[in-house]
Amino acid sequence: MGPGTKRCPECGEDFLPTATVCSDCGVPLRLAAELSGAPVGGGPQLEGELVLVRAEGPAWVEQLADRLRAAGIPSRVEIIDPERFKARSGVSGTACGLFVRPGDLARAQEIDAVVQREQIPDLPADAREGESDGCPACGAAVAPEARECPDCGLFLGA
Repeated sequence: MGPGTKRCPECGEDFLPTATVCSDCGVPLRLAAELSGAPVGGGPQLEGELVLVRAEGPAWVEQLADRLRAAGIPSRVEIIDPERFKARSGVSGTACGLFVRPGDLARAQEIDAVVQREQIPDLPADAREGESDGCPACGAAVAPEARECPDCGLFLGA
């Protein structure tokens, strides 16, 4: 199976990436790479202080990780609870979290905004051009102290 394969932590059975619970044990599934100890993002495991760029489903995070890798920005992907990080996600329960070093955050957010526009092609035109005073992705009004957009969930930084 591919990089998004999920595995039951109890019985070790492999499942497709869309599965959430083991059909035999009833236990929540985890990414197989996470359980085997291999880096989930397919690259070297980052250590030290990291910041969350996006909490989302595996396909989105994988695409973003690929873009960051192409731009020379190392990242780490792991399964997270979005509530723990106070991050909205398009998936319920656990999500894939993509982390970078603090010094790479601004560039990673720019790349994330590009990926977001590709994932959600019907974003307002002003959001695409980056001329909005609000969220750079969807144009929604955002409080100055907000860490993420209240409408689309784009992580805006600390």
